[in-house]
Amino acid sequence: MLMFKIMKKIIILFELLLIFSSSGYASTTGLGKMYVCVVIGKDENGRDKDRLSDYTAIKQFCTSVSNGLGYGSPLFFELTMKNQITPMQINNLLNEVKIRVNSNQKDLFVFYFSGHGQNQKGNTLPSFECGNQQLYHMSSIITQIKKWGKQKPITSLVIGDCCNQVVKNDEYGTIGLNKLAYTGLKKLFLDNAQPQIIAWTAASKGQVSYSNYTSGSLFLGLFRNTFYTLLADTYATPNMISWNLLASKVIESGKSRNGLEKVIPYFEKHICYE
Repeated sequence: MLMFKIMKKIIILFELLLIFSSSGYASTTGLGKMYVCVVIGKDENGRDKDRLSDYTAIKQFCTSVSNGLGYGSPLFFELTMKNQITPMQINNLLNEVKIRVNSNQKDLFVFYFSGHGQNQKGNTLPSFECGNQQLYHMSSIITQIKKWGKQKPITSLVIGDCCNQVVKNDEYGTIGLNKLAYTGLKKLFLDNAQPQIIAWTAASKGQVSYSNYTSGSLFLGLFRNTFYTLLADTYATPNMISWNLLASKVIESGKSRNGLEKVIPYFEKHICYE
């Protein structure tokens, strides 16, 4: 445990160094911008600590990817109020991104939700629980992006970090990105011929998701750890990396958990031809 904590501190330090230094690597200045919507449900007493861990983790992840591509710091749009979130507020965030995306650039978009979720019969993706018993279905984000026309980002990553059930994060560190990871990042985020939407949810239909006060979301830990590890493993052969390969490894990690933490993440990939 002591060795693990030491390694975790080293990894976090490496990631922080990346955030401040990697923008000089494989610079693609003017090529595009990463836009990030972060929606954190903090209206439940006692959940601020793990939600704050999720908030910090996703911002570090997006910053490291954006810097790793030479895009510089992402532009964040955040909805983290303690009062209850509404579907209209989520739509407003999406509209803020839509009006900024430049069709002449390879812009990127990340949407991340951490909070309560539930599954509605017949769906594979969850609905986010908002105030006054309102629900916001994750699939509506995908539908909206598809309607952005030529303004669509080259890659959109949509993550629903919530339960997917009809009505714990381990101390995962992160392997920071350096200049050697650029080719793999480019393969995932920029080299697709058509705009793509990558959708993740923390649990498959019928399952609950887990988090703890110290490290936040179990899924986000699995996702980040697997993401960075795969980039490192495919450094010599970056053309081997793909979203499907990443998905298989994240799902495999979920299946390898024990007891109640054996939750299987769910993944979808959409290609926009219009």
